[in-house]
Amino acid sequence: MSIVDFKFLAEVKGITSPNPGQVSKQIAKASLQIERELALYSEDQRLPAKIILISLHTDFKVGYRALYEGYQEAKRKNKVHFQTELWINGEIKTLD
Repeated sequence: MSIVDFKFLAEVKGITSPNPGQVSKQIAKASLQIERELALYSEDQRLPAKIILISLHTDFKVGYRALYEGYQEAKRKNKVHFQTELWINGEIKTLD
């Protein structure tokens, strides 16, 4: 499954692992792919872009911890340049 949904530039979906380091890599990859894709369009054709990480964890706390820590790691390394949302068990958390 591709991390980037090129048909709808507004969403990038990543299936997450329980490892924050792996989540951080997914976020970095998604952010880079969005930048590359958006560069192909003129500014007036660009849609708002965001990264959506969907957790498959059944335990909310475990899923949130993995995604949040992965996001923080990517942010520390300046590898995420777009708004990021976490989808865990139907709950949506926006990160800044």
